[in-house]
Amino acid sequence: MGTLNDEQLEQFIEELKRDEYVQQSQETELTNIEKRRLASADANRRRRESEATVIIPWLTDAERQRREQLEADNEAWIWEMCGPKSGILEPFTRPFTPQQAQMIADFGEILNHGGDELLLASRGEGKTSYLRCMVWKAIATGVIDFIAFISATGPDATNSAKAIQEMMMRSEPFFRYYPEIAVPVNRVGSTPQLAHQMRASGVRHDNGEQFTSEPIKFSWTSEEIDMPAVPGSPSAKAMLRFRGADSPIRGLNILGRRPKAVAMDDLDTPDTTGNADVARKIIDRINLDIGGLGTQTQPLARIMLATLPKSGCGVAHHFAKTGHPFVVKRFRYLVERPDRFDLWMDYVKKRQKGKIEGDKYGRIAHRFYLANRFDMDAGAVVSNQHRFKSQELPDGSQLQVSALQNYFDEWADKGEMFCRCELDNETIENEDLIESKLELGHVMNSESDRPRGRCEDSTTMIVRGVDVRKIELHFSTMASDAKKRNRVIDYNVQSHGTSETTVEQAEQLVYEGLCRLHEEWKAEGHEDNEGGLHFADLTLIDKGWMGSWTDDGEKKTWASQPVERFCTEKGIRHFLPAKGQPSYRQPDPSREVIIGDNWHINRGKGRERICSEVIWNAEHWHSLVEGLFMTAEDDPHGFELFASEPGLWINHKRLAEHIREGSADLAELRKRATKTRKPKYRRDHFWDSFAMMLVARSVEERLREIEATRKPARTLAEMAAGK
Repeated sequence: MGTLNDEQLEQFIEELKRDEYVQQSQETELTNIEKRRLASADANRRRRESEATVIIPWLTDAERQRREQLEADNEAWIWEMCGPKSGILEPFTRPFTPQQAQMIADFGEILNHGGDELLLASRGEGKTSYLRCMVWKAIATGVIDFIAFISATGPDATNSAKAIQEMMMRSEPFFRYYPEIAVPVNRVGSTPQLAHQMRASGVRHDNGEQFTSEPIKFSWTSEEIDMPAVPGSPSAKAMLRFRGADSPIRGLNILGRRPKAVAMDDLDTPDTTGNADVARKIIDRINLDIGGLGTQTQPLARIMLATLPKSGCGVAHHFAKTGHPFVVKRFRYLVERPDRFDLWMDYVKKRQKGKIEGDKYGRIAHRFYLANRFDMDAGAVVSNQHRFKSQELPDGSQLQVSALQNYFDEWADKGEMFCRCELDNETIENEDLIESKLELGHVMNSESDRPRGRCEDSTTMIVRGVDVRKIELHFSTMASDAKKRNRVIDYNVQSHGTSETTVEQAEQLVYEGLCRLHEEWKAEGHEDNEGGLHFADLTLIDKGWMGSWTDDGEKKTWASQPVERFCTEKGIRHFLPAKGQPSYRQPDPSREVIIGDNWHINRGKGRERICSEVIWNAEHWHSLVEGLFMTAEDDPHGFELFASEPGLWINHKRLAEHIREGSADLAELRKRATKTRKPKYRRDHFWDSFAMMLVARSVEERLREIEATRKPARTLAEMAAGK
């Protein structure tokens, strides 16, 4: 490279100066940008901190005094925080009933002092809402610093978490008396991330000292709620955890802290009530996993809420029956039954029949109640007089006028077992059981002092059921009167063959045996206390057993149905063939079918019959036989047997064995979830005849209703006169 002349050197120096100036300008600009960025970041930080800082108001002396008064009274606290003026979405609007007040008191006692308690209460009585409120109160007031809330499933637990969060955010009295909680959670709202950076300024609740911009980090999700760590707050850092009983629970140990109380709400699901193995898993989880959540020095408080479902298996049924380790308290909807229960059964029938025929609001039954309300209300006591639907219908009538009417509307629409189990919380084991049920004593202890064959002069109906075997006929007879619906006045067995009798011979012998019974029934009747005679209105006879044999290598069965032949000859209005169906399916109503309660009548001749026949739900009616022997002694709906006497009827032992055999067989079928035929040599024939006896009473009641609606036949003279 050559030597630069003066002009070139001067130009080169100018270029260097220019480059240096540009570089300095760029560095200055970068410095300014960085300063502006840092300043902006600092301003944003101060703005976020300002936005995340809440001011906790200081309570006046009057507010502090009112808060203390409310905390000393659980009912007052709940009514203030959740009552009509609270501002929450679904406030309580009626004063607490004695049962509801007792529930609240029990919740408070367990949460404050520990223990294990199972409360059984009907659906719709508010037990879950009161439990949520008491858990909320215990956490907010600092009584307990860690509570686990267990529901049947994860989604159920989430619902409880959201319900408690909604009440904390919306309750205006809670905002006024508990600002150290309400102010931060309202700032968070539906953005739980804000809770992690939140700060607070204000005055301490415990000693009145001021604090400024203190971090109060907390958690606000559907699985966990940690109370804001506001200085001086009784609830600071208290924890709520929400879990489903179907998810792992063991090891709820958070930063060295364990729950002091566990609230368990309705842990049964269709899986637990339909499968004993699933139920046992939840039961073990309660006894072992949940039972082991407490600390070594402080007892764990456990509250379980439940409503007994009508299936006889599940978590609630297990603890309700065994008790241990819980103290079991039951709250019934119907505390005392009405004196005129028979009128309510008429009401139920009118409502059911009316709804089938288009009376969708049950106005026929409603008018019957209004006309007889004084008698129908007498003696009845309900737990909650306000529990009825009072809305006005288009015809100007009120849908319901009393809680008692609401109870029997549920009876008519959902069935007796729904009311007895899910409203009154009776422990009725009528499905797939965890433990056994019917015993021989249940049957033998149903005996009365009434002589065999005797009935009341007020008898309104007598029915029979006949079970047919190859060489025997087992029959049972039942009378209904104003005091007792299921008064068994006779049962017996008649033989018509020997062990040598063939199936082919039995066809004629069954027919002849039925004819002999008919002559005896026709000649004797049943005498009442006044000397009057009563005869059976309807007899159902089993046509299910037909027998079969092999002749010349060909399988054969009866040439004709002896039961159908007998019923046709004696009159199907009083004698009907019947057949129990294990997997019963009710057909669609038609002119050829009469529909009843778990039975139907196929009218007239058919492809496999020569006359009308009754098809009945075997499982339903067999279960009812079992249930009616297990009712309380003073229950007017339970079976009442006649006084025992020598022979077949001594102590009713043989009858009890038949009923117990049938009950055990039914339980076994349920356990295996199968509808296969029962063992061939099972001695349960009176069990079958009792079931058909109950079906016969239901059929007779329906036939009488149909006959009552028919217009009376006119004579020729009346027709000629235009009448």
